Amino acid sequence: ELSPYHETTTVAGGGDGNAFVETWHGQNQSMQEDVIRNKFLYSQDLLNAYWDKSLVTAVSDIDAPTGFDESFLITSLGGGTCRVRSSEQRMIEGETYTISAFLKKGNQSSVHIAASFQSPTPVVTFNLNNGTVYFVTGGATGVMEDFGGGWYRCSMTLTATNTNSTTIFNFTLGVYGSTNAGLTALYNGLQFDDGATAT
Repeated sequence: ELSPYHETTTVAGGGDGNAFVETWHGQNQSMQEDVIRNKFLYSQDLLNAYWDKSLVTAVSDIDAPTGFDESFLITSLGGGTCRVRSSEQRMIEGETYTISAFLKKGNQSSVHIAASFQSPTPVVTFNLNNGTVYFVTGGATGVMEDFGGGWYRCSMTLTATNTNSTTIFNFTLGVYGSTNAGLTALYNGLQFDDGATAT
């Protein structure tokens, strides 16, 4: 039996390959669904051509955070910045946005998120060994949430410094500027939200 107010939050996947969060509110045993959608498409399918794999390979993996069927093992090829990149996204000057991903270390403990075409470039580097944010620049802030089993939800929040429709978000293996080959980490649930928190 539900209490007078009962709330649970679950990660779910849409038919378009989108990851989003369903928050259920129960009031006197009545349930309403509040679904907040991700601006990224195919966030649970990094093999889709929507995602540019720049100097990396991506393969499906069964190790996944709770609520997901699979994840994607990302391996760097070296020779430049090794990253998964979103398609171009519109941002509006003065508005706040949060970009997040579920990440787990492979043989590489560091992954960073950066937003191109914003100046200065917002960058946050996440330590997947110990769950700490250890490099932040460009006016961004970073948060890590422990989801168990070595998985973290890693979030970067920024306020846009200019209005454009060409911002590309980079999810990059290694510390900022790393070009090494053979680095690995698991990715899934990449998300782009309006506002200062990952939904």
